Amino acid sequence: LVTTVHTSLDGDYRFEHVTPGPCFLRVVPEMIPSGQGDSMSTWGKAYTRIEGDVLVTEGAVSRFDLVIGKGLPPVTLKGRLDLTGFDPARFRASLMPAMSGLGGVDSQPMRVGSDGAFRLRGGKPGRYNLVLVDGDAESETEALRIAASIDLAVGTNDWTLSAGFGRIVTGPGAAPSVESLLWRGPSGEYAIRPLPAVGEACEFPAGTV
Repeated sequence: LVTTVHTSLDGDYRFEHVTPGPCFLRVVPEMIPSGQGDSMSTWGKAYTRIEGDVLVTEGAVSRFDLVIGKGLPPVTLKGRLDLTGFDPARFRASLMPAMSGLGGVDSQPMRVGSDGAFRLRGGKPGRYNLVLVDGDAESETEALRIAASIDLAVGTNDWTLSAGFGRIVTGPGAAPSVESLLWRGPSGEYAIRPLPAVGEACEFPAGTV
């Protein structure tokens, strides 16, 4: 359930009759029409516990202060690729807001270092999509892509992906023109790339494909 309220001139806000449990609070530049909202999902493990911004307790008043303004530093993603069997420097990394109102990000994708390290800057705190593309692929359409949805807080946020790579050979019964490879990581990230031609091989994250 998405509920929105206007803040007062002093920045005060209040939600009434909230269902007890964990809640997520986000600042948006405009009022969201009743019954509408933004959401995003990806593959991953089922939640055993949902950690919200604030826990609403039945019969009590819960308080949560949101800090915004020009003085708020932008979010930064400090990433690292710990890969076995694949050169991390082949990847170009880029960051994109998963929802409107989060502000601008680094416009140009950056090359990942030979040590697997990269650093990207975003705008306001919130959910972002990290996309890693193999820049050494023969064409953009054949490139391996790894994507992850990440919640970034104020300041520097650390993110690491550890994965081993193997080689996949396309067999005679495959249809490379319409089929793709898909890998799901342990924390919801995923990798995708088209099948190579029959009889040819490609590098891909090891695991369930």
